[in-house]
Amino acid sequence: MSRLVTTVRLAGGPGVSVSFLHELERDDGTRVLLLDDRGCTSSGTWKHVTRGELERDARTCVGPDEPPPGRTHEEEERLHWEALGARVGVPGPELAALRHDVVLDPQVEALVAQPGLAPRPLDPEYLRVLLRQLARYLAEEQSDPAATVHLAAREDGLVVVMRAGGRVLEAGLADRLCAYVPDGHDPRSHAEWLAQTFDEDADPESGRAPAG
Repeated sequence: MSRLVTTVRLAGGPGVSVSFLHELERDDGTRVLLLDDRGCTSSGTWKHVTRGELERDARTCVGPDEPPPGRTHEEEERLHWEALGARVGVPGPELAALRHDVVLDPQVEALVAQPGLAPRPLDPEYLRVLLRQLARYLAEEQSDPAATVHLAAREDGLVVVMRAGGRVLEAGLADRLCAYVPDGHDPRSHAEWLAQTFDEDADPESGRAPAG
């Protein structure tokens, strides 16, 4: 045995509608069906759906159900894995111990909103507001925000460079900033969060934190 794999597929319903194909992948790469009758639907739009949300939904939906009256969660979990294990000839506890990966099929991959700071994260006006607000949060001289925070090109992409109190932190747009999607797309909200990462991540001893 190798791992459990849940594939997220389009279900064709209104709004955001997906189904989950739950399989056991063996060491030789072949897969055996465990479940294909699970899915979820929401009235939202794909614009705001993230990969992380789909992964959480998939793991929840293919996992043990809520126990009925008179049955504990532990009993429901045991019965769940025993039932799945019986389908593929594997003891339930061994199946439950396997790594569980969630993958998106190409159609879903194409629809998932790319996590980002804004609908157009490189929009000049958006970045101007972001950088000025971030400089304000870092409490440095406001006449020249570029002395406090600026964008820089690195081999692995664009980064925001923050400077305050002798400390420097570089946060990659793709790796760090674009992994955070607060409510809405207000650059001031993103700047506040980014200022918090500066305080949390900057190394007071070296004066510089690793990029990204």
